[in-house]
Amino acid sequence: MPPVPARSMELRHGTAAGSAELLLDEAARETTGNMPHLLGNPGAGAEKPVGGWMSSQQLFSALKGGEGKLDASGDPSGHGSELPPFVRPEIKIGLAREKPGNNAVFSLSGRAREGMLYSLGTLRFSPHSGLVGWFAGRLPAPLDHRALARGRVMAGKKGGIMAFEPPPAEDPHWKRIAAGEHLATGGDEPASEALVWVVLLSSGRWAGATAGREKGDAYAPATAEAMLARAAGLRRVEVLGMLCPGLSWLGGFSLVRRRPRPAEPWFAPGTSLLVRVAAEEDQDVMKVMRAGWNNRCVLAPEKKRAFGYGHILVAPYHEPQVNKEDSTQIR
Repeated sequence: MPPVPARSMELRHGTAAGSAELLLDEAARETTGNMPHLLGNPGAGAEKPVGGWMSSQQLFSALKGGEGKLDASGDPSGHGSELPPFVRPEIKIGLAREKPGNNAVFSLSGRAREGMLYSLGTLRFSPHSGLVGWFAGRLPAPLDHRALARGRVMAGKKGGIMAFEPPPAEDPHWKRIAAGEHLATGGDEPASEALVWVVLLSSGRWAGATAGREKGDAYAPATAEAMLARAAGLRRVEVLGMLCPGLSWLGGFSLVRRRPRPAEPWFAPGTSLLVRVAAEEDQDVMKVMRAGWNNRCVLAPEKKRAFGYGHILVAPYHEPQVNKEDSTQIR
């Protein structure tokens, strides 16, 4: 094929890595006469995602469309760049146990050899803290529903002991997030189209094509657009861009096949998709997304969703506000 002339691109020197002026499409600027609004920044590879944690109150404010700034003079228990106050690091020192040979029965001698001393970093919950979860589904007949709220179980690596107990109260801010109160509906004049952020709370996986389905792989992912459209029954779903903190490689062990599962790339929690959606003309698109997307497991292969993968929240998109005094953008 003959070469095709490409449009000229200008790389400006001395521009900050996070600036939208780093890479400009000259043809687009000449057409509109204004600085183009870029949804992505190819030159910002040096930028790193913000780490740390935030409280449910801060999360609700960010999802609703607050300024997105964490006030350092405010409540220190509401956010932080390090570990939350109820989690502490711990270093474990131990001796690895000798593994049996290929032809030996499964037994451990307990003998220590040179090089078997190890140190392992881990995180521990502080006293009177832990994880809160929920279950929706049918239980087998012999299992009492009270077993999910009370009792001791073996969980984690090497069967650590955990205790189930009902939470003393429901977090009011998370309750509002789960109900979708941050998604304002249109009232008397509902909008059938919207631009929103879809944020992953757990690892998610989707594909640019339906590769693998021809082989009968039930775990093969569909596209993000197909998953989202099917979950809410929307007329059109278009992913415009994505912010991704990185990929996580997840594998496992198949008890049926008795061999390890291949490690697969998953999008890490915090990954955010900028999505344009359209419902039917007589529908309120925010109500549709509140019912079909928000606080649901959507962006993962169907058989993985029951384990909490692909858990998403939805937030309305707000245009950046420019502060005229210092020309900074507030998102």
